Amino acid sequence: MFSPFPKINNKDLIVSDNIYSLTRKDLFFLKDIEYNVLKTKQIIFIRHGNSQCNSYKGTISQRRIDKNLLDSALTPLGRTQAENLRKELWDIDTIDLVLSSPLSRAMETASIIFKDRKIKILDILAEVVGGWGDVGQLYENRLYRNTYLKNIVWDNSNKNYGIEDRWEKNDLWNFIDEGEFKDARPYESNESAKQRIHLFWKWIANYTEGRSRIAVVGHSKLFGRIDNDYGILLSRAKFINREFKNCEMVKINFN
Repeated sequence: MFSPFPKINNKDLIVSDNIYSLTRKDLFFLKDIEYNVLKTKQIIFIRHGNSQCNSYKGTISQRRIDKNLLDSALTPLGRTQAENLRKELWDIDTIDLVLSSPLSRAMETASIIFKDRKIKILDILAEVVGGWGDVGQLYENRLYRNTYLKNIVWDNSNKNYGIEDRWEKNDLWNFIDEGEFKDARPYESNESAKQRIHLFWKWIANYTEGRSRIAVVGHSKLFGRIDNDYGILLSRAKFINREFKNCEMVKINFN
């Protein structure tokens, strides 16, 4: 069962509004014409709010194998963080397109921050699978469990871009042997994660014509961690020597 949620305090609600520039080297896999399209855009990346996975009190190994964390939802702290960020986005009306990971914690965060907007779901934005908390559910099940998500207009037209239906069929990962926890947790390869990251940038370059300001709600591993060799914003993670915090927002420009 889940541990009790932590008490909310002011330091948990701090939102960091950073600006970071990506270079051509960061996006070497794009064609020049695709990169030139990106130079006309500003993208705002937002990590989801505090989730049941983040508040788990067991060990990392225990958390990875706990099926109760499947597609974990936001905690009350996470919802408060998202509400707090919404207040910080004074120019929210100038955002042309909102994208969300298909996992519940990201969809819930996006629905709070952008509650009056249509939100597009991209399965390629799902967290890199390292445990049961990163495994999702079918779209209908997500809305059934989190009924207030039914009040949001969700755009599913590109949800399986580049990966067909492998995310909803849970075919993006295999089981990993961890000794006493043999075959206990799902694990996505680095190659799969890198492929999805490349697909994400290609989608932005090729399918966002007329959209100059884009908001992306997603996850820390996919965005980039210093001990990994993949990440949508890996160079930023290594530059600042840390991953995204819950509900941290970063505005990206292109050199």
